[in-house]
Amino acid sequence: MKRTNQRLLAAGIAKKGFRRWYERQLIDAHLWLVGCLVAMILVAAGVELATLGTGTAERLSDGALVLGGLAAGAYAFRRYLRTLMVAEFIGEQADCPGCGRHGFRVGQQSPIGSTGSGSPAYPHAAAGFDELTAACPRCKCHWPVRLPALGPEKPTP
Repeated sequence: MKRTNQRLLAAGIAKKGFRRWYERQLIDAHLWLVGCLVAMILVAAGVELATLGTGTAERLSDGALVLGGLAAGAYAFRRYLRTLMVAEFIGEQADCPGCGRHGFRVGQQSPIGSTGSGSPAYPHAAAGFDELTAACPRCKCHWPVRLPALGPEKPTP
């Protein structure tokens, strides 16, 4: 599952280019944060309605609103953190070592899963990382960009 998600992540960066991909990731992350805030408003409204309810059916529906808002808020906050952490993890590696320009184009991509855990050229492979080869459009410098080991959730391409 990790390899599939890394392939989707690499394909998204290669398709859109780093800058557009990174911008979209930040927008997506903050939309998840807005969703979390809306869910917390639902929780507050459900608690308020539960204090006003007179019947058992009303209290049960208000409790369901609170529980649904809590579940939606927790999911939205988790997606916010995950999206932001992946974008920042890759964004920290986006500065060209030759000229200092922020951003890159995807160069020749190393096949995901082809790095051996004992290979001295790829010491991070044992930690669950694979990489893209970044190419600077200004000075034509190449450097590796590690991809995080992603769990079962599908990353936003």
